[in-house]
Amino acid sequence: MASFLARTAARLGVLAKRPGIAAVLRLVPPALGLLMVGLLVLQVRAIGWETIARVWPSSPWFYLLFAGSYIGPILTEIIIYHRLWHVGLEAAPVFLRKRVMNEALFGYSGEAYAVWWANNHAGGPWTPLQVVKDVNILSGLVSNIGTLALCAATLLLADGVKLASAAAARGPVMLGAMGFLLAVTLFLLLKPKLFSLPPRTRAFIASMHTLRLVTGVMMMMALWSVALPGHDLALWLTLAAWRNFIARLPFVPQKDLLFVNLAILSLGASGRDVAAILALVSAMTLVAHLAVALVGAIPGVTPMRRAAA
Repeated sequence: MASFLARTAARLGVLAKRPGIAAVLRLVPPALGLLMVGLLVLQVRAIGWETIARVWPSSPWFYLLFAGSYIGPILTEIIIYHRLWHVGLEAAPVFLRKRVMNEALFGYSGEAYAVWWANNHAGGPWTPLQVVKDVNILSGLVSNIGTLALCAATLLLADGVKLASAAAARGPVMLGAMGFLLAVTLFLLLKPKLFSLPPRTRAFIASMHTLRLVTGVMMMMALWSVALPGHDLALWLTLAAWRNFIARLPFVPQKDLLFVNLAILSLGASGRDVAAILALVSAMTLVAHLAVALVGAIPGVTPMRRAAA
């Protein structure tokens, strides 16, 4: 299977260099940007411009925490791939584009792009496919464990938070989804032959993903709390559980939009301010994705040198 995927990635790389296909691919970033703008407008209109304006945060901490939550995963990947591919901060555009492709297009499209890029520009003792595969599996493993813990906390908080009560009302669905995540987690833990990297390297990668998950959840909860300080911490913990659970859904684009819509339906009219903050954060994320897509369309932005082996 690995050799088949490697051959497929190589063929796609050759195909992408053909003049006609290369011209089409150059149109993808601006087209993606237009799509994001359309989704952004629809989302804000659904909440209401007046509500968005009313809850717009004035604290600089809100924007600092947002920047940290957006850049944090990219820095984590740079640290991981520095050890594997010997790349540094100059590769940040690659990992930014990888994130945008995963979140705005569909899951794993960013990984396919990373494999294609590394085949031409990265070095190291393992093939790009082996590296991306193991990093992605370990990321999923850590995220599954964290999501299970957050979902369990959500169900325990069902008596105190309306959003958690909505989750508990769908107990069989939630428990079924948690059971699926648990089954996948156990399968990955019990199948070490799935991995190509040595145990010490895998342990390093898993520790970085754990750090990314914990700091990411904490920063997002702090961001929501700064924006709306009058709400209980249990609400933010429950929202974090929903957000991470939706993030584990494969092949689903625009997961932030799905998260906001779910929160709106669950909170109802009484939670309109909370929904507005969630929509604002989602809109800011879309704007950041749009900026990455537009900047990525500029020739020479993506690093093209081959890293030292």
